[in-house]
Amino acid sequence: MIRRLALILLLLSLASANTLSELDRRLSASLEGSNRLPLLDISLEAFALTTPAVEWGWVFHQWQTNNSLEQYDLYKIGAFSLLTTYAAAGTVKYLIRRERPERKYQPRLWNTRITPSFPSGHVAASSAWATVATHHFPKSAPLLTSYVILSVWSQVYVGNHYLSDAVAGTLLGWMMGRFALDIMGTNSAKASPYIQFSFSL
Repeated sequence: MIRRLALILLLLSLASANTLSELDRRLSASLEGSNRLPLLDISLEAFALTTPAVEWGWVFHQWQTNNSLEQYDLYKIGAFSLLTTYAAAGTVKYLIRRERPERKYQPRLWNTRITPSFPSGHVAASSAWATVATHHFPKSAPLLTSYVILSVWSQVYVGNHYLSDAVAGTLLGWMMGRFALDIMGTNSAKASPYIQFSFSL
């Protein structure tokens, strides 16, 4: 795994910044919606808009069903991971200040783009939430990984982000989810083994 990562980093370092930026723009444009498929448009827009409700709904559910006999409170870890992810993503957004992509897609539902583009805060939060949830419910890993992939696609599809914004959000969220799990001191004997989020870093 480390060799593959080193090879990818080497290849990326050989490519010029303009080449990578152009590749990112082309990939993002190819994944952006065309307003020709109304059902897909509305579905992905709705998904892009509702991911925070899904994630915070899960945290609320964990709070409501908290078992006081457990040595850790899963809702606290979930809430901490989401809040720290929002803070980290917001900080990076305003440090880098990348402009949003020029959108050709015309949203059918409500859609705003008021913050800078890099990284995607929605995707980062989805990834952080999925990281925490997968740690405690490892059998849900395929479903949660699919959720993050769909979050990535939905943000690019509606023209909110470049693909690189969404990928960076995924990595940031994964790191913040791991940070929350580490800092909140989950009992590793009780919790499931180290996260298996379908991709290894």
